[in-house]
Amino acid sequence: MVTQANLLANERAISAAMAFTPADVMVSWLPLYHDMGLIGGLLAPLFGGVPLILLTPEHFLEAPARWLKAIAAYRATVSGGPNFAFQLCAERIRDAPLEGLALDSWRVAFCGSEPIRAETLRLFAQRFAPSKFSAQALFPCYGLAETTLLVSGAVPGEGMKAQCIDPAALSQDVFVPAEEGTVLVSCGRVPAEHVVRIVKPNSRQVLDERHIGEIWVRGPSVAAGYWTQTEASTAGFVTLEDSDERWIRTGDLGCLSDDEVFVTGRVKDLIIVRGQNHYPQDLEASLAKNVKRVRNSRIAAFAVQENGN
Repeated sequence: MVTQANLLANERAISAAMAFTPADVMVSWLPLYHDMGLIGGLLAPLFGGVPLILLTPEHFLEAPARWLKAIAAYRATVSGGPNFAFQLCAERIRDAPLEGLALDSWRVAFCGSEPIRAETLRLFAQRFAPSKFSAQALFPCYGLAETTLLVSGAVPGEGMKAQCIDPAALSQDVFVPAEEGTVLVSCGRVPAEHVVRIVKPNSRQVLDERHIGEIWVRGPSVAAGYWTQTEASTAGFVTLEDSDERWIRTGDLGCLSDDEVFVTGRVKDLIIVRGQNHYPQDLEASLAKNVKRVRNSRIAAFAVQENGN
């Protein structure tokens, strides 16, 4: 249940995070029934007085080059989508549709809504560099419907920040930088008037920086609860006993490092084998990289119990 106050608070946060100005132009193909499409792709430009060009999702999926052509044609400055959209463009668009394409106007290429892969964004930036796309435009972000939309975002113009993490430490819920290992993308900082903290799911112990736990969010963007679902609202929207602060338990795992949010996975998706934590997306990426017969982004890893194990 998203209130008028929630909408205003989150649209202010989005406008500040993406540094909207009257000179901006936005292109969006995102579905309007999805929170990123509705709150970020439609209401954000309306709230900020930014001209908006809408495409249908089908128009983009049928020919991904149409998205980039619209950005070039309208000299759009802000546009984005989930990780898969950037990967689809990098893998499917041939050279011919790129002839004469200029993406130098694109200053905020936001990416969120699903796990963000550094490899995907690097491939996208490399693929479209000849079309004048700047890697500094990449804007990884994190959000969810229960917080209206945005929770955190990168700094416009600074591009993607990625950190290589020791896999052994990651399996023990600790964020330890390493020269080789699992690459995690920073989802940036939390906007003003909002707070993120990392909590151990079972004990509700607040964890220090670089320790991985459930992401909790507090602030004026946090929704009023789930419509007609009292039990789910009580479990998800928590007021702590020692204060009247109201938090949303996101169900996402992650940590804070230098006040930047890193998302590692979902609590319910975590695969635990012999006391070691394994993230499905990491297993999927490893299979895609090392097994020739499987197709990238066509893999699903999940836990199965057999004989009680």
